[in-house]
Amino acid sequence: MTREPRFTLPNVELGALEPYWYRLRDWWGARSLREQVLLGGLAAVGIFALLLLVLAPLREERSDAIADIRAANLIQARLLSGASIGAQFRTGAPSVIVSETAASRQLTIEQAEPAGTDLRVVLAPAPFDAVMNWIAEVEATSNLRVRDLSLQGQGATGYVDATVVLG
Repeated sequence: MTREPRFTLPNVELGALEPYWYRLRDWWGARSLREQVLLGGLAAVGIFALLLLVLAPLREERSDAIADIRAANLIQARLLSGASIGAQFRTGAPSVIVSETAASRQLTIEQAEPAGTDLRVVLAPAPFDAVMNWIAEVEATSNLRVRDLSLQGQGATGYVDATVVLG
């Protein structure tokens, strides 16, 4: 009976890990060719499982996080671009400021009522971009700040009902 050729592990310089390498090399050499092939297949399946079960979900989470960051940057850019450069600072009654800026953005105010020291404004259904630009303009051109914001999606894509408390 002839002896089957075996796969051998090379001699490598590993410094402090060298004793462990020699033990692994001796252990590997003591295995038959069949065991070496089976262990190699098991290692390949293990690596594939690692890629499939660990790294793929991490990659998906990373791409989701990148998409969230891009969306946040887009919203920030929309908010920052809402007020025109050099826009005049508005003073006066909050209701006047709100109605003037809403009219300049072609938004309809359904209701504007005082809520303590704040002003509660309910807008008619309008495009999301227009509402965000209006809020940015109000904050950029007056002392009014958003205290509370409620947006409800409408049937038409991109349209929202907005209730804003400014103070």
